[in-house]
Amino acid sequence: MKLFSGGQMKYSSSGVAFVLIMLFSSCIYSQVQSSATPDSLQIFEKYIGALNPNDISTIDKSASRFRQLFEKSSVLTKDTAFIAFWRYYVTVADSLGGRYVQYEKYNSFINIKDFDEPSPKNEKLKQTLLSRNKSLNENDFKILKKINKYGYKFDMIEGVLLVSVADPKFILNNFSGFISQGLKLYITKVIEEIDTAGNPDVETTTSPDELVKRLLWWENFINNNQDFFLIDDCFSTYDGYLYTLMLGTNYNPAFNSADQKLNEKFKMAYEKIINNHKDTRAAAIIKEYYNILKKNNFTNNKEAAKYAGQFLGE
Repeated sequence: MKLFSGGQMKYSSSGVAFVLIMLFSSCIYSQVQSSATPDSLQIFEKYIGALNPNDISTIDKSASRFRQLFEKSSVLTKDTAFIAFWRYYVTVADSLGGRYVQYEKYNSFINIKDFDEPSPKNEKLKQTLLSRNKSLNENDFKILKKINKYGYKFDMIEGVLLVSVADPKFILNNFSGFISQGLKLYITKVIEEIDTAGNPDVETTTSPDELVKRLLWWENFINNNQDFFLIDDCFSTYDGYLYTLMLGTNYNPAFNSADQKLNEKFKMAYEKIINNHKDTRAAAIIKEYYNILKKNNFTNNKEAAKYAGQFLGE
């Protein structure tokens, strides 16, 4: 079993379902410190700080400025500067969500991606949406195309319309030749998981098998990228998945509410990871948790809760 080394555990906390949205949004907001911040980084941060996040075209401007400033910089400087870009990129999504939240008709656009790509499928989708929602017009579809072009989508969380990051295509198209391979893998995975976060209609968001799949992905990433400059955040994400796999989520709790017995799907997921991934740290941790539950007839108890709690942190 390859154990983690070279990184110090760092935790994030919130509710049972925190890993589904907050962790992925916050992990990449980490303040990256360096012994000497290049002048170009300060120039870039000042530049994007003066942009208007209500104007989606400023994303192009910030990406272009990034390429101009950091073409000859070290990989670490480029990766660090990318985090400044990412903060602005998410800020634009938040601003757009605030701008369009009043348009109830845009509820018809929820979870649509890749509409910016011309195809018979998208044309058929457009006609279907027009037939269902007479208030939509051509300008609305232009807005949808633009949203999708930049890797965003219309989303709804707890009944509120917003714009969220949904696709890494814009970032990969504009930054692939600049940022490190580790950061490309990291950002692609983070965006993938943001895309399904907090959506009760997406089964893979909360299924225990999907949690196991993601947990093992992060363990493999950590083991193969121990010098990655956001490694502490990777540990936080990993621990968050351990905690969530043990207790479940608001939409899919690990224990049945009536008798606090372990849900059969979670029990099977534990057994799969224990039996099929014996050489992983995740399997060792889940096995210990499984045995604690087994002693108590697979009923939730104080010992199990305490064991799970160590992966939540303060």
